[in-house]
Amino acid sequence: MKDKKTSNDQKELVTPKVFSQSEIKQLRESLSGNLYLPGDDKYEDAKKTWALYIENKPSVIIEINDTTDVTTAINFAKKHQLFIAVQSTGHGASHPCDGHMLIKTNLMHHFSIDVESQTLTTEAGATWEEITAESQKSGLVPLTGFAANVGVTGYVIGGGFGWLVRKYGLAVDHLLSFNMVSLEGELKTVSATENEDLFWGICGGGNFGIITSLTMKLFPLKSVLASQFYYPGSQAKQVLELYRSIVENFPEELTSAVSVMHLPPNPALPEAIRKKFVVSVKAIYQGDEDKGKELLAPFKNLQRIYEQQETLPYEKASKISGDPQAPQKVYGHVEILNKLTQDLTDILSNLAVGNVSVKPVIEIIHISGAMAKVPVGKNAFGHRNAKFILHVEVPLAADNTQAAAADYIHSLSEAVRPYSTGGTYLNFIGNVDTDEELVKSAFNEDDYTKLRLLKFRYDPGNILRFNFNIPPAKVYQIL
Repeated sequence: MKDKKTSNDQKELVTPKVFSQSEIKQLRESLSGNLYLPGDDKYEDAKKTWALYIENKPSVIIEINDTTDVTTAINFAKKHQLFIAVQSTGHGASHPCDGHMLIKTNLMHHFSIDVESQTLTTEAGATWEEITAESQKSGLVPLTGFAANVGVTGYVIGGGFGWLVRKYGLAVDHLLSFNMVSLEGELKTVSATENEDLFWGICGGGNFGIITSLTMKLFPLKSVLASQFYYPGSQAKQVLELYRSIVENFPEELTSAVSVMHLPPNPALPEAIRKKFVVSVKAIYQGDEDKGKELLAPFKNLQRIYEQQETLPYEKASKISGDPQAPQKVYGHVEILNKLTQDLTDILSNLAVGNVSVKPVIEIIHISGAMAKVPVGKNAFGHRNAKFILHVEVPLAADNTQAAAADYIHSLSEAVRPYSTGGTYLNFIGNVDTDEELVKSAFNEDDYTKLRLLKFRYDPGNILRFNFNIPPAKVYQIL
C-alpha cells in the first residue's frame, strides 16, 4: 500500500466560525434535537469520536432527532459554507471536521423487528448491542460486527462483517432499503428498484447523502459454539503457523481470527491472561457442538494458558472479540490478503514479538465464504474475493507517540506488501492519514470511477467530505 499523506483540503479551516446570535437563535428554535457550540457545557463530550487521537473542533454540532433536523442542518451548513461530518458512535471518523459542522445521529436509535419477514428497520443512530439483545428474543440475529457498541449505519454501508461473515456474507449485501436526506434537502427512499444508482453507490461506502433509517435482513440463529484459546506470546510463531496450515479447510459455518497482543490490566479479564503478552485464536461455529470442537481440536495440541469453549446465545458469544467498551487512542492499519504463507506468518510473528515497546495488536481474520459468492458489481463494495484481513493497531500511550506508531505501521506495511493485494477495508481504517489514494484502494478501479461521477451528481461541492471521502469528478476528468 502506498505511503499516505493527509489531504490538504481536509485541513482548510481550523478556526471555529462565528455566527450571529440571531442566526443561532433561529437555528436552535428550528431543531427538535440539540445544538452545541464551542464553549457550551456539552460541546466537549459531543465532539468526541471513538478514536481519541482525532481532535475534533467543529464550529457547530447538531444532534438530529428527525429528518426535518437533517434538512435544517444541511441548509444552515450550505448557507454558511460549512462542510459536514456525520457520525453516530464515532467509530468511523477518519478526519477532524475543524471549523465545520458535525451532525450526530445518536438520538435517532429507535428500531423495530418484523419476525414474520425476518427484517430489521432501524434509525441511523442505533447500535448493534441494543438491536441484537432484542432480536435474539425471537431467535433472529443481524449480521453484526466484532464490536457490539458500533453504530449500525456506518458499519453496514462500509460493507460490514463479523463472526457470521463466512456463512451469510457482508451486512451490506442484505440491506433492503434506506431513507436518506439529499444535499438538496429532499427525503429519498433508496433501494434496488428506487433510486438504484444511489443504492449501488452507497452500498459499499459512497458518501452522497445523510441516511436516517434502513431496513435489512435478519437470520434465524439461537446459539453458536464460541471458542477462545490463549497462548504465551512467545509461541506466536507456532500458533500462527498452525492457524495458517488448517484455516483454509474450515467450513463456511466457522469464522475465526488469530491475534498477537498485549492485554491490558482489565479486572474483567481472566487472571491467567490479564496484563500478559499473548497470542489467541477465537472462533464461532454454527452447527453441531461436537463437530465444531473436532474442527478446532488441533489448537489444543499447543500449550495453552487459558481457554474457553461453550455453546452460547449468539448475543453473548459474539462478544468474545473482547473489543474495548470505551473510546481508545490507537493508530490503525489494514491490509487485504488472498493467502497466508509461512513467510508471511513468520514476518508477522517477528514484528509482534520483536516490538514489545510498541505493543501492537496484530490480527488476522478469515473471511471469504459467502461474501465471495455475490457477483462483483452488485454494489460498490470492493475486494469480494479476499480471504483474509490483516488488522493492526498500535496504542498511543504516553510513551508511544503517534510518530512512533506511524513508523511501526509503515515498517509493517513495507514488510507485508509483497503478500498484500494493495487494497483496504474502510471500516477498519483507523488513522488521520486517510487520503484519497487510500480510500480509492478500497474499491475496484471501474467502481471508483462510477463513484466519483455519482459524487459529482449528488454532492458536487464535496460537502460530505470528512468520512472516507470520494471526491467528485466531472465526466471530462474521467475520460
